[in-house]
Amino acid sequence: MGHPLTWPEMVAGAKKMARYLTVGGMQFVNLEVTKRCNAKCDFCHYWMTKQEDRLDSYVAVLKKYDPMYVGITGGEPLLRKDLTQIIRDIRQGLEFIWIGLITHGQLLTVERAMEMKEAGLDELAISLDFMDERHDAERGIKGLYRHIAEVAPKLVGRGLDVKFNTIIMKDNFREMPEFARKAKALGVNVSFTCYNEWKVGNAQHRVAAEEMSELRGVLKELKHLKRTLGNISTSEFYFDRIPEFFAKRAIGGCTAGLNWLQISADGHIQRCPDFPIEGHWTEIERDHFRKTDCTACWYACRADGQTPMTPRRILNEARGVL
Repeated sequence: MGHPLTWPEMVAGAKKMARYLTVGGMQFVNLEVTKRCNAKCDFCHYWMTKQEDRLDSYVAVLKKYDPMYVGITGGEPLLRKDLTQIIRDIRQGLEFIWIGLITHGQLLTVERAMEMKEAGLDELAISLDFMDERHDAERGIKGLYRHIAEVAPKLVGRGLDVKFNTIIMKDNFREMPEFARKAKALGVNVSFTCYNEWKVGNAQHRVAAEEMSELRGVLKELKHLKRTLGNISTSEFYFDRIPEFFAKRAIGGCTAGLNWLQISADGHIQRCPDFPIEGHWTEIERDHFRKTDCTACWYACRADGQTPMTPRRILNEARGVL
C-alpha cells in the first residue's frame, strides 16, 4: 500500500478522478529529476551527462499541471542527495498526488527506501530485465542483480509497494512468464514495456519477424498470469499491441502532451522524453499541446493514456487513487 490517506486527500483524489473521467486533464507526469546516471545501458545515452541545471523544488510546476500521478525518473534519481526532501515537498505541497519512483537500484538501501516511504513515496519501481547476472552486463554494473534480489523482498517486508519495470526484447521475451512467477515469489509486481531503439539507434534487441509467433504465445501466457498471479500491472490492451509494434515499428494514437507530459530536471516541458523541449514550465500552459502525430514507440507510459476507460479500469484506477 502507499502512504495512508487523510480524509482531505481522499476527497481531493476523488475530485481529480471524477474530473479526469468527465472532462479530461493531466493524468500523470514524468518528473525527470536528473539526467545523470551511473549505469551504462546500450539503449540509452543519459549516462554521458556530466553537468546539468536542476530545480530544488517541483511543487509549483506540479501544481500548475495538477496530475493525479507523478513518476520520479532519471537518469538515476537516487544520485540526488535531496531526493527524500523532493518527495516530502511534493507530498506536503499538493492536496492529492500519487508518487512513484523509478531506479536501477544500485544505490538503493532499505534505510533510504524507508526514508522515502516516510516522506510520502507510494511505489518504488526497479528496472530489471533478467533474473540473473545478465542484467549486470546489460546495465554495466557488477553485482546489480544480486543486490536487487536481496533488497526488494526486504522492502516488501517493510510494507513498501515494489514493482519491477521490465523491457520485453529479443534477449529475454521467452523468459517473461517465469520472470513474472519469480517476481510473485518475491512479493513484487511487474510492469512490462516494449523495447525501442529510437534513442540510440540500437536495433539488436528488437524482436525479429521470424520470432513473432513465439512472442504472441508468450504474451498470451502473460495475460493468463495477469489474471491468476495478480502481480502484473500491464494492461491486456498493451500486451495485444506489442507484436504490431515490433512488426511495423509504429503505433498511432499517442496522447503525450494531452494527458501526460515530461518535466525535466531544470523545469522545462517536453511532450515526452524523446521530443524537443517546448519551453520552461512558467511559459507552457496546461492546454499548450495538440494531437501527437508520432508513432515511433510503444512504451508503457503510452498505454496509461491510451488504454480504454472500461468499468474495470475505472474501478482499478479508483482503488489506486483512494
